[in-house]
Amino acid sequence: MLPFLQPYRDVLALDLPGFGSSPSLSKASPHTPGMMAAAVEQLLDALGLDRPHVAGHSYGGWVALELAKRGRVGSVTGVCPAGLWPSTGSLRARLQLRKSRLLAVACRRIAPLLLSSRTGRRVLLSGSCVRPADVAHGLAVQAAADLATADGFLPVYRGMIGARFTGGAALSLPVHLVLAANDRLLPPAENSCSTELPPYTTWSLLPGCGHIPQWDDPAAVAAAILTNTARIQVS
Repeated sequence: MLPFLQPYRDVLALDLPGFGSSPSLSKASPHTPGMMAAAVEQLLDALGLDRPHVAGHSYGGWVALELAKRGRVGSVTGVCPAGLWPSTGSLRARLQLRKSRLLAVACRRIAPLLLSSRTGRRVLLSGSCVRPADVAHGLAVQAAADLATADGFLPVYRGMIGARFTGGAALSLPVHLVLAANDRLLPPAENSCSTELPPYTTWSLLPGCGHIPQWDDPAAVAAAILTNTARIQVS
């Protein structure tokens, strides 16, 4: 998706603590979205960034909203953001997350082989996007490896269970939330509670996209980010 953004914005792509190449937070568990937002805020301070526009996917969308509560962002674009369930979250989502993690760990060594064919990607990635067979082999392998090796998975998972995003109704910055019509992990009907969001929050629904719409329609996701980052600050 970066090629659709970089011609128009200066882009910094980061891994949250405990994921990708970023070291974990302390071993204490659980790690709440607020803790993650505090860690990202420290990075912003180190880089000398005051109020950048922030976009986050899934759990990252929740963290982006927490950063907004801390007054550290100019706008928030949440892509299939977690935490907008009406009470304590979907049992199905919890089970699917654990299942995906266990599968990634169990298949870590043979994942490159399993994902080398269109059939393999169709079977293993069907819960993530609508056109899994079209996902590039290298991208699929990297995503599977990241999920299998993420030290932050369990602490973050425990920090989400029984929680939801709250306290955002008074935010005064552009907030746009992008949902995916075919999201199996966080279906829009079950993850679009607006009671804790500012009343001017805007929404869009991407047809033909699953939980990772960056794989299904990266241009549409990038367009939503570009549009929201160009909005005038809400007073």
